[in-house]
Amino acid sequence: MMRRWIAALLAACLLPALCSVALADGGFVITVPVVQGTLEEDIAVEIALSGCQDMDSLQLRVNYDQTALRLVSAEAGELLGGGLHALNTDEPGLVALAYAAREGLTDQGTVLTLGFAALSDQGSAIVVTDVLATVYDAESGVQSKLYGTVENGGVAIGEAGSVPEAVITPWPEETPVPTPSPTPEPTAEPTAAPEESAAPEASAGDGGGTRPAAFYVFLAAIVLLIIALALLFVLRRRKQ
Repeated sequence: MMRRWIAALLAACLLPALCSVALADGGFVITVPVVQGTLEEDIAVEIALSGCQDMDSLQLRVNYDQTALRLVSAEAGELLGGGLHALNTDEPGLVALAYAAREGLTDQGTVLTLGFAALSDQGSAIVVTDVLATVYDAESGVQSKLYGTVENGGVAIGEAGSVPEAVITPWPEETPVPTPSPTPEPTAEPTAAPEESAAPEASAGDGGGTRPAAFYVFLAAIVLLIIALALLFVLRRRKQ
């Protein structure tokens, strides 16, 4: 009987410790509420964070349907007041948050407040994606990843409105890095054209170049004329 009492006492003492360990291992929770809104007034959506577990950094993306809602404001919540944060709202349909602090978060509260104007009565789901959280152990000098869960919500327009299916804004495509073109090789210097051969000089024997055929015909005529005159002279002498 005494052993049973001792076992029950030990179980009662260990139960709170086991519960606290289970709570610590459960991870953090990011909650997006479902908010009813109208077309006439801006709609505030407060995204909450709980179970931080000494969280020293947090990154996340909030996606919404840009055809149904227009973002009018984005502010970090009071929970992030002890550190540094950056918000990026340049891309429609997307809000990106990055946070870091020397002292880790241990409380719970609002991490991000978004203001929207409804563009139609269709409403929009609001979805948190790409969550990354870490915790730093000063004694070991090791930074570890924290795991948690996300409870998504959205905006419904009108009393009977409902939150439609989620529309996730994809990551923008990275701009390709230009590949440098190879350095062009210098153009080789053009080879000089061969010089034209000079015209052959006329030799002294031919009187300055190749003679035409007419010259030889003329020369033959003179020779024949001389022969004819010689024959005529011989004939006259015989007659005398």
